[in-house]
Amino acid sequence: TESMVGLLRGGVAVNAYDVRANASLASELLAQADQTGSSPDEAIEMYKRTVNLLPNGWQPKRALGAALLHVGRPMDALSVLSAALTAAQGTSGEPEVLLLRAQTYLDLGRDDEARADLMGAVEFSGDESLVERIQSKLDLMSP
Repeated sequence: TESMVGLLRGGVAVNAYDVRANASLASELLAQADQTGSSPDEAIEMYKRTVNLLPNGWQPKRALGAALLHVGRPMDALSVLSAALTAAQGTSGEPEVLLLRAQTYLDLGRDDEARADLMGAVEFSGDESLVERIQSKLDLMSP
């Protein structure tokens, strides 16, 4: 991972506006922080930079939200994922963002909102039998 981080840093140094290089560096930095137990702050900053490079894209926001959730910052993740959902509206990314936001709501103990996002993601698929199966499972989970 360390040699990959060095290689990716070089790519970002050559072209600081390369969204893919910045996103890859952010991902590797987060993996390195996981492996070494070091602070994920640099990785989070790189994810933020990627969002700034592609402000209307849902993918960088989704990646930042996932990283924030991963490092135990669900409130920050929720804000970013809500922005990602707005950007992803009507695209193939919408259910992916809804699922991640549902997980974030679960982590925050907000089960009703998690259920709504989960159902939104499933309904987006258009598979009525899947919607019914998920709904019945959610009904079983209800207190």
